Amino acid sequence: IGIKEAGEELRMDIIKRYNRGPASGRTYKKYNPRRTHKASAPGQAPMTDTGRLANGTRTKNAGHLAVEVFNLVRYASVLEYGSRRIRARPAWIPATEKMRSRFVKILEYYLKRAMK
Repeated sequence: IGIKEAGEELRMDIIKRYNRGPASGRTYKKYNPRRTHKASAPGQAPMTDTGRLANGTRTKNAGHLAVEVFNLVRYASVLEYGSRRIRARPAWIPATEKMRSRFVKILEYYLKRAMK
């Protein structure tokens, strides 16, 4: 597995966290459009409502040994880290922690290869 593939794997893990829940927060009605939404509880990944967070999660090559994983949605960082009014609902931090050892092994492989 290379850097690009690892970045794509991280992106897919984040999207899965958005889409599968669990959502054990409160249930409330939304009026535009009319529907009911079951929110995630603080500490859980944000539960998909409109699909914007999942659709906005992207990767981009950033050089030979780098890939960027980012989100186009402005409120993604507020959900991830929280604010004065909203407690954190992290998806990126747990996904990154899960991949940490894999990223280290990939970088070690490329560094050893470059030193030969």
